[in-house]
Amino acid sequence: MSMLGYAAQRDISIEKLCKLTGIDLRALKEGTHPAITQHQLNNLWINASHLANDPLFGLHFGESLQLAALGIVGEIIKSSATVGEALTQAASLIHLFTDSFRLEIAQGKKSFIIHLKITKENEQGTFPFLQMRDLMLVFLIHELDGLLLEKIKPEKVKVSFDSRNAAEYERVLRCKPVNKNDECSFEFKMSYWNERIITANYELQKLL
Repeated sequence: MSMLGYAAQRDISIEKLCKLTGIDLRALKEGTHPAITQHQLNNLWINASHLANDPLFGLHFGESLQLAALGIVGEIIKSSATVGEALTQAASLIHLFTDSFRLEIAQGKKSFIIHLKITKENEQGTFPFLQMRDLMLVFLIHELDGLLLEKIKPEKVKVSFDSRNAAEYERVLRCKPVNKNDECSFEFKMSYWNERIITANYELQKLL
C-alpha cells in the first residue's frame, strides 16, 4: 500500500499499475485481497518503475518513506533510547519487513558499520531485488534523520551500482559510494552510536 501511495504521488495510474500486476485494487482497499505473492511483488516493482520511467524507483521510494511505514517495527525502533539501540532493534526485526536481507552491525573504535546481507542468493541481481536493496539502503539513512536533531551522513558507502547513476546515488546516500560488487554497507562515525534519539518513549519501551 505504501508503494502504491508513492506511485500515485508520481502521477502513476494506480488502476493501471494494479491491473498490469494482477492485483485487485478494490479488494486491496477493502482488506479482502489474498496475500500478495512474491511474483506479484516482483511485477509491481517492474511495472511501477516502467510507468514512472524511473530505473531507480526503489531508491526514490525509500527516500519518501517515514518510520510509520514499518508499522509496529517502527514503533519499537522509536521506543529505543539511543541510535545504537534503535539500529540493534531494527537489525533483529528486519525479517518482518523483508526476507531478502538481514542486517549485521560491526562496531569499531572510531566507527560502526551496518552490513546489508543477502538471504536469497537466487534472487541476487534481479531487478526487483535491486529495487528492494536500494529502498533498504536509503531508508536506513533517512530514518536516522528522524531520530536525531541533525542530517546524518555516512562516512562511507559500499554498494554495486550502474556507474551512469553514480551522481544520483551520491545525492540520495549523501556520500560518494564505492562501487563494490560483493558488499553492501554503511560506515558511520562512532559518536552517533550513543546519541540519544528525540523520539525516545520510555513508557512504551518498558511495556514492549
